[in-house]
Formats: sequence, structure tokens, C-alpha cells
Amino acid sequence: MEKLRLVWGDLHKHVHVNDMDRLDELAEDAKKNLDFYAFLCYPFVWYLQSRSGKIRWLGHPVNLHSVFSEVNKDGCLLVESVAPAQEIKRWEAKLRQAAKEHNKEEEFVTLLGYEWHGNRKKYGDHNIIFFDIDLPFEDESELPILYKKLKGKRVLVIPHHTAYKIRRRGKDWNIWDSKLSPVAEIYSSHGASEVDSFPMFLNNNYSMGPGCSKGSWQLALNKGLRVGAIASNDGWGLPGSWNKGLAGVWVTSFTREGLWDAFQHRRTYAVTGDRIELMFWVNDTFMGGVLNTNTRPLIVRYKVSCLDKLDRVELIHNGRRVACHYYADTQREEVLIGEVVCNIRIDFGWGPAKHYGFSDGTTIWDGCLEVKKGELLSALGCFGRRGQRLKTSGNLANWQIRLPYRNGDRESEIKESIIFTVKGTSETVLKFSGEGYDFSKKLRDLLYKSEVIALEDKTSKLIESEFGIRQDKIINDEVYYFNAPKIKLHRAVISSELKAEGFFEISHLGAGFNYLYIRVFQLNGQMAWSSPVWIKVKGDEND
Repeated sequence: MEKLRLVWGDLHKHVHVNDMDRLDELAEDAKKNLDFYAFLCYPFVWYLQSRSGKIRWLGHPVNLHSVFSEVNKDGCLLVESVAPAQEIKRWEAKLRQAAKEHNKEEEFVTLLGYEWHGNRKKYGDHNIIFFDIDLPFEDESELPILYKKLKGKRVLVIPHHTAYKIRRRGKDWNIWDSKLSPVAEIYSSHGASEVDSFPMFLNNNYSMGPGCSKGSWQLALNKGLRVGAIASNDGWGLPGSWNKGLAGVWVTSFTREGLWDAFQHRRTYAVTGDRIELMFWVNDTFMGGVLNTNTRPLIVRYKVSCLDKLDRVELIHNGRRVACHYYADTQREEVLIGEVVCNIRIDFGWGPAKHYGFSDGTTIWDGCLEVKKGELLSALGCFGRRGQRLKTSGNLANWQIRLPYRNGDRESEIKESIIFTVKGTSETVLKFSGEGYDFSKKLRDLLYKSEVIALEDKTSKLIESEFGIRQDKIINDEVYYFNAPKIKLHRAVISSELKAEGFFEISHLGAGFNYLYIRVFQLNGQMAWSSPVWIKVKGDEND
């Protein structure tokens, strides 16, 4: 096999109507966060519909919650369109031009697409992704006819959040095309569609959920379909937002042609957020491939490189976990002698919550890290919002982070994170400073414990400023901690806890097609799913 390069992308981040006139800004955010990106049109609009039948167009509200008071006041129902907005041709032209202007092969590859505006209720949701970006958007409501129209073209039709109820936006796997739909999006901001009986499933979209088994990815695999795995965000905002899904793709060349080849051969996998590097083979067949054999046992090899402590690697055969290697409980070797390389994650967030009575506001987290008596090797932003910035120079890292006051409790929406890779000894010092915080930690302390730093003084000043209440007059001063901006400094993870190579042996395979894939778990809950290797077992004396 040719040398492979891992690239990260998001094929499901809608371009909001408000961004149509500032696509260059959106592209710059995408370039800082991704290797490849699809300028994706979401062609639907929302209406308020009254009892009399009168309809008022709302367009694309930035936040649908902003119109709920109007709905209640006027006795109107909020309804999403079925047909695409009239502006779709104008949007299509703008997105196509942006995709052409910002594509730079080997550095940042752009694609073009749209959320399919056909009979989604019947066939499930799909994104249409053009690798030939001069092809026009198709106006076709029936999926089988759409498949026929696109046959032979360099286009992907990617099912997403497949495990919703069939004929209620779940994927009907009876209607599927192996060339146009070689992969499915099995994780996004909605949750996971791998299988229903699993801790991570479709529970995040309270309107569309919950999920069930019939449209799941495993059901497609159990039917004998060769469907690889990817993840992508869904929704609006920063392309490649952390914890909402990313696609890892192994390419032989980082071009549109190279990406197309990788998708056709299913050299793809899904991660929830942390960029877990994953490779796996069955005998010498790489993920996404087909192996014809009558040899036993099969050797399943894997290589994993994580951003946080590796918990376990699981082998899935025909829907069952048949083997597992555990890593998190391995005794940590003595690390205070000599030099180590480790990852240190820091979270900035939480802070004032609007339901306590605070007005809209923003917490400024601009700051700096200086590494003393050691070396700062790299810094990676795990960001969920546009506009965040991170730069490194030698042993210094500087960041500009803004977070609005909390209006919800989802972890990915109330904090931003940075992972620093540091080389040093027990005497290496990490000095953090910014608005309202200034502290230093020795590496020897971070290797064995985490810490939370709450900026309660900032909350005290804010409460007195906004409500006129001094701290000595508060009945229960827990309100200061509950609304304090907080820093979580995670326990350092040494390089040996981040990586693993191993193998499984598997002897019991049924006649006909089998599939094997890998699941990876970090101790912090982040996950990866490989595309399978499909095994065609020939009949022999062992059968």
C-alpha cells in the first residue's frame, strides 16, 4: 500500500444564511481547525403558521428559541419548510465560488454540498457532497431517482443520524447505493447511530430523538452492506467544532482526487471530538477493504495514538464485541526520574448562567502559558465556537477565547479546551496567566492530580455591579461558585499512556461475509470507530 496521510474534515457544518456574505471569514475559521471542509447549504426555512392558515416567513433565525415567545403570543406554530428556499440558486453560486477560491491542494481542500431537500421523512436524511464542484444541485424528492441521476458522478450521498425511527427521518437501508453512499455519518451533535443498545446514542436532539435499532449502522452491516464510518458536526457555527464529530480519512494524496479515492475505498473513521489516530488491518487488509480467505486464525492489528489516556480497544465481529484490550488500569511506571513527554489539557468555561438572572454577557479568557525548564512542543485548540485563536512561539502559547454566559449545560457548549504537549522533568514549571488568573504548576504535581480554579472574585464583582448586592448580604454564597468562571487543569498524561499497538486473533467466522471493526475509548469518554474490514470466508474443512 502507498504511504498514507491522515487528514481531518467536517462534511456536515451548515453555512448559515448570515454567513453567505462573509464566506471568507468562515473559510479562515475552517482552515485553522480542519484539513478539508464542505461548504454546505442548508436550504430549508422556517415559518410561523396561524390557525387561519396565514403563514409568515422567518427565514433562518440564528436561534429558533428567539421566536418561541412570538409563537406563544400569537398562537402560531413553528414549521420547517419541505421544499427548499427560493434563494437556493443564489446560495449555491456563492458557495461554489468560495469552494473554488479557498481550495489549496496539499494544504486545505474544499468541497461543495447541500442537505438533501427530498423526502427525508421517508428515506432518511442525506448530505450531497460534490467532489466535482461544477455539478449543479439536484432538485429531486425521491432518493431512488436521485441515485439514478447521480450515478457515475463524483458525488457522495451520505446518510446521517441514521438510527432515528424509520419513516421519521431514520435511514431506510433497503434504499442504498454502494458507490454513492460508501460511508455513513454515525456520530454528530445528535449522538451516535452505531447501535441502539450502547451508552452513546441519539439523545441530543430532543425533537427528533430518541433513536432505535432499525436504522442503525450495525443493522446496515448485518444486512451485508459495505458502509464505512465517518463523523461530522451537523448544525451551524465553527466547522469541526469539538465533541460534535469529525471524519478521519487516510489519503494517499491530499487533493480532491485523493479524498475521493479514500472515500471510495472506505479508508475512513469517526471520532467524537478528540483526534484519535487509528489504523487497523485484518491480516494485511487495511480498514475499508475486503479480504477473501479460508485461513484461520485471522490476525487483527491496530495502532492507536490518543490525546488523552487510552482506556480500551474493542474488536467488534458481526455486531458482537468479541475481544477487548484494557490499558487505563496499567500500572504507571515511575516518571519523576529523567525526562518525559506528556499532554496537559486545560479547560476554560462554566461561568455566569443566565437562568440565575444575569443579563447577556461574555467571559474573556485571553491568556498565556510559559514553559520554564522544559519545552513546549505543541498546542491544540479543542474549540467549539468561531473566533477563538491560539498561537505558539517557542516556549510560549497565547490564546484569545470568548465564551458567552451559559444558556445551557452541554459540556461542549460551556467550555473551550487546549491541549499542550510538553517535554520536561519534575522541575518543569508551567506558568498560566490571564485576566483574573495567574498561577504556576510544577510538572511533578500535574502528573498525579487535577485541579479546579474558580474565579469567585470576578463573580462577586459582577453580582455587585449587576444586582447591587454585596457578598456579605447574600443568604447562600454558593451562588458565587456556581456562577464563577472556572479553569480545569487536568492530570498530565504521559506519552506511553497515549499510544498502543496490539493484535487480536479470531478463528470463529461464519461462511459468507463477515465484518470486523475497532472501537477505541479514551478515559475521558472520547471515542473512535473504524470503518470495517469485510471478510469473505471461503468454504473449507474448518467450516
